[in-house]
Amino acid sequence: MSSTTIVTATALVDLGGDDSASRHLSVALDSREAGLNAGRTRYWSSAPPQDAPAFLIWAAGLSISWHAIGGRIVPVATEPTIVTEHSREVLAHLPPGERVLTERLEPPAAALAAWTPDPGSGPVTVVGAERSADGAWVAVRLELPQAAIGPWGTWVSGRMEWRAAARAVRIQPDAAARRVVLCVTGRPIQP
Repeated sequence: MSSTTIVTATALVDLGGDDSASRHLSVALDSREAGLNAGRTRYWSSAPPQDAPAFLIWAAGLSISWHAIGGRIVPVATEPTIVTEHSREVLAHLPPGERVLTERLEPPAAALAAWTPDPGSGPVTVVGAERSADGAWVAVRLELPQAAIGPWGTWVSGRMEWRAAARAVRIQPDAAARRVVLCVTGRPIQP
């Protein structure tokens, strides 16, 4: 029995356009403890299809397609769309006179992000900033109630949390496969 190495990498090649910032594409092995792979990151090429590695694909503003090298794509037994939880710490400086900070959401959010300020950080309101052609939030604005004052401005510090919708696919490795590659391509959706 041979083990199959899973390598994930994401590269978004942008061929230009004014709305390229509103597109996103990323792929990852589902390594979440409660995820489709139950935290596993090593696989046997002879494993049954239900134990084949599952990948999550997040896309916004793109029509995507995929294929596998070193294996074949098999259906995911659960829903083909999975909601994943994401969070990120934010520490950013706003110069004097500024009151708005734009933060990208990667992967894009299905709904506006929630904001939890750090102790001592002032009030901040989360407002939508930018959506993709298919409606996902790719960026949000964090707004202070008034412009930063003083000669040094102010700092915004806290945590953003959001949910994102991912597509799930499994790849059943070929019997002799040492590596499996999932290739995902995306074409811009026209609004």
